[in-house]
Formats: sequence, structure tokens, C-alpha cells
Amino acid sequence: MEIRYQREMKHNYLIIRPDRQDQDFYEAHMMVSNVIEGLLKFHIKYAEEEKLYYYEITSRQPLNRLLENRGMKAGEIRKLISGISAVLEKMEQYLLREEGILLEADYIYIETDTYQVYLCFIPGRQGNFPEDMKKLLQYLLGKIDHRDKEGVVLAYGLFQESQKDNYGMKDLLKVLFGGESCIRRPEKAEERENRGCAVFCEEIKGQGIDAQRKKGIEKKDFTDEKEDSMEKDKKGQVDHGRNWEVWLSGLFVLLVCLMAGGWFIMGENWIRSYGIKIAAAVAAGAAVISQILSGIGKRQEGQGREAEKTDKKADDFWIMELEEEEAVEKEPVESLGANDTALLADLGDKRECRRLISMESGGDVVRIAYFPFLIGKQEGLVDFVMNRETVSRLHLRIDEDEDGYRITDLNSTNGTTVNGRMLEANESADLSPGDEIYIADKGFLFK
Repeated sequence: MEIRYQREMKHNYLIIRPDRQDQDFYEAHMMVSNVIEGLLKFHIKYAEEEKLYYYEITSRQPLNRLLENRGMKAGEIRKLISGISAVLEKMEQYLLREEGILLEADYIYIETDTYQVYLCFIPGRQGNFPEDMKKLLQYLLGKIDHRDKEGVVLAYGLFQESQKDNYGMKDLLKVLFGGESCIRRPEKAEERENRGCAVFCEEIKGQGIDAQRKKGIEKKDFTDEKEDSMEKDKKGQVDHGRNWEVWLSGLFVLLVCLMAGGWFIMGENWIRSYGIKIAAAVAAGAAVISQILSGIGKRQEGQGREAEKTDKKADDFWIMELEEEEAVEKEPVESLGANDTALLADLGDKRECRRLISMESGGDVVRIAYFPFLIGKQEGLVDFVMNRETVSRLHLRIDEDEDGYRITDLNSTNGTTVNGRMLEANESADLSPGDEIYIADKGFLFK
């Protein structure tokens, strides 16, 4: 099977030359006769006795291109998987087999403003859809925005569901919209290196805010129980101290009674001979007992604090594990300060910053400070926004490699022209300072 791209007037096509040229498939007639929602528009052409399948991809972008420089979030995962499921349901109405879908990130096309999914169906293809879906979900694991915790949970849950025998799209939809999902976490760094992911699994019923609320309630109950236990321990310590205060008071009263009894029975001389000694002995004993009690109290207080720290450490374990990757992601962002700005400025002095200078008087000057650099009209997806009707959402990309610079047309509607030659859809060409570039109908010089 050979795959290439071609531009014809204002349309861009993905062209596939099927391996089985001698067979005429019912599915091909069904595709030509009907516009099936969610499948790339299809027609057949014959050139030099070869049968070619044409798929219109004008202004749509392949999934792998959208995820080149950005992470995928939970909402986009839901739209992608539910979009694939919706296409499968439509295909059933036309008796098209799921094995015919080319389920690879390079050939899953997305409408960038709505994130609507378009799949490439190849008549006569004998694929394995469950295996292809498993590979796609594994690919998505590496493309998740790890700052989006809900997206991480969804991606891992979908991937783990796909590892089960005889799974289907309904099982994946349950994970997306209220079923159960698993997210595995490493227990130790060595296991993380050896196994790469998952050693334990937590079950989440529902998704997003409801699940987090449920977790919060459960943790609050557990915390309340611990606080009650600590209060009881503190109360026990106070009661214990009060008992010893009562005991010492009783000892003092007993001493007074003994001395009064001795004076009454033995007389004043007995008090002078033995009373002072008895009082001193009792006072010394009370001091020793008081010191012992003070040490016990401090030791119990220290044990209580240590237990509280241990409990807090255990509580924080889950939060620390969940936020581990987020901390790694945030670290370089938090470190961007004045020093880093100065470093970037220094780099600018050492290497020349490329520019696109408009050929129109007083026109735009596009500073290209990094690579790859994307130009189009959809904010959030490109590095420079051109708000012109003739410019596509993702129009072109400029890259730098060891050999110099390259410009690639990103399947634009009105094309990209370099030194008078219009590039084919997805075609790349060498770019040198002084070259003339037309982005649709607007001209620039590359400097």
C-alpha cells in the first residue's frame, strides 16, 4: 500500500494505492455513492491502469501533527474516543467493517476548531481494529498533558481497559463517561525504572468533580476519626496528670496529720527530733516523683507528635504521588525569571533571529525566535496568527535542522509558494535567507 499527498486547485488529497488492484469491493461502491459522516470523503481515480483511492483532507490536520508541540487534555481525549465510536455506529448502517479503518495517528484527521474526527476507511483492508485501538491508546499515553490530572486518569484507564480480553468500544465509553478506571502508580523508583508504570490501581467511580468530591468526603471522615483519637489521647494525658496532683495533695495532708498526731502523743520534743526529718523525706520523695512524672509526660507528648507526623506523612503520600509529575512539569516554568530572560537575550546576540518581512509597505514583520514555528489563523495552535480569510487554521511550519531551514505546507487550502513554486499538501522544501514566500496571497521575504 503506497500513500502520498496531492493538491488539486483548492483541494488537498490523501492518495492511497491499494495492494489488491484486481478486486472490486462492495465497500468501495458504498463509499463512492454515499457521504458518510466521520469518514473522509472518498472517490476513485484511474491513472495509467492503476486504481487510486482519493480522500479529501482539505484544511483538516492529522492527529500526530496536532500533538507534536502540545499535550492532550481530558476533553480532547473524550472527543477523540467518542468521535471514533460515533463513526463506527454510522459505518454499521452502511455495512462497512471496522477492519477497514486505518487507525493510526498519521491518518486520523481532526477539524481543529470543533475537534470533529474523520477516519480513513480503505475498502478491502483486513486490519485488526481492537489491536489498532490498543496501539493508538498506547500512543496517546505519551502525548498526555501531565498537568491535567483528569486527562492522566482517563488515558491510563483507557489503556488498561484495552489490555483486557475481548474489550469493546462500550467498555472504553464506560471509562470515559462514568464507568470505572484504573491508574497505576509506582511504589519504588526501581520498579518505576524496570516496569515503567503501574503497580497498584485505584478504582474511580465517576469522573472529574464528583469523583474528587467523593474522595474529599472519605478523606475528611478518616481525618475526623484520627482527630477524635488524638483528642482522646490528650484528654487521657490530662486526666493522668490530675490524678498525680490529687495523690500529692493527699500525701501532704497525711504528713500534716502524722506530725499533729506525733505532737499530741509524744509531745513537743518528738516534733523537734523527728518532724523536720519526716517532712524533708516526704518533700524529697515528692520532688523525685514529680520529676519522673514530668519525664513520662514529655515522652508521651513526643510520641504523640511523632505519631501525628507519621499520620500526616501517610495522608500526604497520595497527594505527593499524584502531583509528582506535575511538580516535574512546573519546575522549569517556575524557574523562568529575570535571569532566564537575560539568557535568552544572550542567545539572541549569539545567533541571528530569522524574520519574515512583508513585501507590502508597512506590513507585518514576523520574528522567528524558535523552531518549529507555525503560522496560521487559529489562536492557541500557532506561533503567529494571520487573521486573513485566505489563510488556513494551520497553514505552514518552518523548521531548522543540521542542513539549514525547511518549510512545510500543512495541508492549507490556498497553498504555500516558495520562490514561485507552490508546494503540494504536506510537502517540505529547503528554505534559505532571501527566499520569497507566499502564504496564500500574502508575500514575505525570509531574512
